[in-house]
Amino acid sequence: MNQDIDVRRYCDVIGAFLLLYLSDALVVATNVDLITSCSKSRPSCLLNNITDSYEDRLKVSSFTALAELQELVIRNSALRRIPKDLLEHAPHLKRLLMHNCGLNSLTSRDFDSSQGLKVLNLQQNSIFTLTENVFRALRQTLEELYLRNNAIRVLHYRAFAGLQKLKYLDANHNGINSLTARIFDDLINLEYRDLSYNQIEMIGSGTNGKNIQLSSNNLGNNKFSVLKPNSFSHLPHLKLLDLNNTNLDNLHLQKMDFLKLL
Repeated sequence: MNQDIDVRRYCDVIGAFLLLYLSDALVVATNVDLITSCSKSRPSCLLNNITDSYEDRLKVSSFTALAELQELVIRNSALRRIPKDLLEHAPHLKRLLMHNCGLNSLTSRDFDSSQGLKVLNLQQNSIFTLTENVFRALRQTLEELYLRNNAIRVLHYRAFAGLQKLKYLDANHNGINSLTARIFDDLINLEYRDLSYNQIEMIGSGTNGKNIQLSSNNLGNNKFSVLKPNSFSHLPHLKLLDLNNTNLDNLHLQKMDFLKLL
């Protein structure tokens, strides 16, 4: 027990030190009125445990002073949606992280004003579906997409259309039940993909055909029982394939040419 207390105290001290060290670059806010304190000299802003009735208060005016903001972290809130026109008033935003905010839907309009977003982290929310071209405005910039621990069950086959710069896709711990052919066709620079802990029962032929840069592919803890011979064809850089805890009952290794590369 005492050891646990000591560990917590140690973590608190380290956390306080880091917060002090970063104070010139980071604004930590628990109230939406403090959002505008992010300024040119403080390119990062963390909004933590917001308890306001933000539906009425988190408006465009909250973000008008964020012209130089590069990173915005909002966590432990109940936003349910990405703040309207946020990206319009933060044109230099490179990283947007919204953790445990209760987001339940995304639309392409949420990102229409983005000019350079590279990292989008929406983990631990309640997003149910990814619609067609939902990330269309991020086609020329997005490199990392984190969707883990949501409730995604509906995955449109054009959800990732045009994301040719995407290198990292993490969508583990969702409810995805199938991967249709060509769903990842546009992800020609994808290097890492984690779809573990879903409900995937079927992997369509040619699902990975154009992901020629893929080096790590995690499909563990899913429900599929069959892998077609061309399920992982044309993956010259594949180094890690995780099929742990699936229902595979027969694997025709002689037909899996990609295994020569592992």
